[in-house]
Amino acid sequence: MFIEFIKNKIKYRLTFYLALIIVVSYILLGIIFISRYNSKLEKQINSRLLIPYALIANKNLTYEAVTDNNVLKKIIGLKPEQAYIIGTDNIIYYSNDQSLLNLKLEQTDDYLLLNNKLETLSRPVVEKKIINKKRYNYSISPLYNNQKIIIGYLIIKINTLSIIKAKIKMILFYILAIIILLILNILLIIYITDKIIISRTQNINNIITKLKDGDLNISVTSYNKDDEFGKIETDLSELIHDLNEKAKFAIEIEQGNFDFQYTLESKHDKLGEALITMRDSLKHAAAEEEKRKAEDNIRNWNTIGIAKFSDILRQHFVSLEELAFTIIKELVIYLDANQASIFLIDTEKDEKTLELTATYAFDRRKYLKKSILIGEGLVGACAYEKQTVYLTDIPENYVEIKSGLGQANPTVLLIVPLLREDVIMGVIEIASFNKFEKYHIEFVEKICENIASTLYNVRISAKTTFLLEQSQEQAETMRTQEEEMRQNMEELHSTQEEMARRQDELMARISELEEQLERKQRELDKYKKR
Repeated sequence: MFIEFIKNKIKYRLTFYLALIIVVSYILLGIIFISRYNSKLEKQINSRLLIPYALIANKNLTYEAVTDNNVLKKIIGLKPEQAYIIGTDNIIYYSNDQSLLNLKLEQTDDYLLLNNKLETLSRPVVEKKIINKKRYNYSISPLYNNQKIIIGYLIIKINTLSIIKAKIKMILFYILAIIILLILNILLIIYITDKIIISRTQNINNIITKLKDGDLNISVTSYNKDDEFGKIETDLSELIHDLNEKAKFAIEIEQGNFDFQYTLESKHDKLGEALITMRDSLKHAAAEEEKRKAEDNIRNWNTIGIAKFSDILRQHFVSLEELAFTIIKELVIYLDANQASIFLIDTEKDEKTLELTATYAFDRRKYLKKSILIGEGLVGACAYEKQTVYLTDIPENYVEIKSGLGQANPTVLLIVPLLREDVIMGVIEIASFNKFEKYHIEFVEKICENIASTLYNVRISAKTTFLLEQSQEQAETMRTQEEEMRQNMEELHSTQEEMARRQDELMARISELEEQLERKQRELDKYKKR
C-alpha cells in the first residue's frame, strides 16, 4: 500500500509538471522560431533580389537570361511576378512578360513607382511598396556599360503574398510537428512515471548490494530529494561518501602518509576512531623505524669511512706531504666539504710551531706555506688546548683561499687536533658550506686519532730510516777507509821488501868491494916488498 501510494503521488505530480514544462517550452520555441524565420526569410529574399544584378555586372548572365522566369526562380528561390530591363529612354527591351516588351514606362503600372527615381539612382536598392492594393518586394538596379555609363535599369518584383504563403506552410508544418512531439512526449512521460518507482527501488537495492560486497565506487542519483526515496538516496550518498573517506584515509596510511587528517563524522564514529588509533600507532612505529634506519645509516657511514681511511693510512707514501694531502683530499670529498688544511708539528725547531703541510680547496691542491705558533689563532689554540673547535660563524676574512669560479666562502669551520697519547702531532682544519652534524665531528675526531698514530709511526719510521741510512753511510765510509789503509799497508810492505832487497844487494856489493880492496891492498903490499 505504501509503495502504491508513493507511486501514484509521484506519478501524477511529475506528469503534470513535466507536461507543463514541455508545452511551455515548445510554445516559446515556436514563437522564437517563427519570429526568427520570418526575419531571416525576408532578409534572404531581399538579398537574393540583388543577385541577378551582380551576375550581370560580372557578365555571368545575359539580359535575356536575367528576365527568364526559370533562371530567376533558381536564383531567388521564388518566381517573380515581373522582371524587365528598361532603357534610359524609358522603353522596356527585355521582360519575362511579353506584353510589356517595347512599352514605355508611362504605359505600365510601375510609372508612379519609378517616376523621378531612375534619374537619381546610382546603386541597387530593395524596397517594399503597395501597387494597386498589392504588396511587393522589388529591386531596382542600374546597368552600366564598359565606360561606366548607365544604359538601363533592371526591375524585379515579387508579390509579398507568395512569401506569406511560404511562411504559412512552414508554420503549419512546425505546429504539426510540435503537436506530434507533444503527444509522443506525454505518452513517454506516462510510461516513465509508471517505471520510475520500480527503477528507484531497484537502484537503492543495487546500491545496498554493492555496499554489502564492499564496492564503494558508487554514484547515487536522487531525482527528488524532498520525497521519501530522495531522503533514502541522500543518506546512502552520505554513507558512501563517509566510507570512501575512511577508505582514502586507510590508503594514505598504507602508503605511509601518517600526517593525513581525518575528521570523525560524529562521536559515535567507532570505525573512524579505530582508524585514527591505528594511524597513530603506525606513525609511532614508522618514526622508530626511521630513527633506527638513520642510526644504521650513520653507523654504516662511519664504518665505511673508517675502513676507507684505514686503507689510505696503510698505503705506502713517498713523503709525509703526500700522505697529508691524500688524507685531507679524501676528507673533503667524504664530508662533502669545501676545503681543508693539515698542520703538523715541526720537531726540528726549538720552539714548537705548526707548519702548513698540505691544503686542498675547490677541487684543487694548493701550495701554500704558513707557520703558526702553539696557542696562536684558532689553529694554535686548538693545538694548545687539545680540544675540537667547531664554528658556525666564521670570522670575517678568516678563509684566505677564494674560489676562482665566483663561489661563496664557506660558512662553518671544524678544527680537530691530531693527538697520540695526549701528545699533539698536528691539527686538521676543514671549512664547508654545510653544517656538520654531531656524528660528522665524532667521525673526524676518530679519524684524527688514527691519522696521529700513523703520522707518529711515519715519523718514527722516517727517523729510523734516516739513522739507518746514516749508519750505513758511516759503515761504507769506514770500509772505504779500511780498504785504503790495507792498500797503503800492502804498498808499505812492498816498499820495505824492496828496501831490504836493495839493502842486501848493497851489502853484497860492499862485501865485494871490500874483498876487491883487500885484494888490491895485498897486491900493493907485495909490490912494495919488491
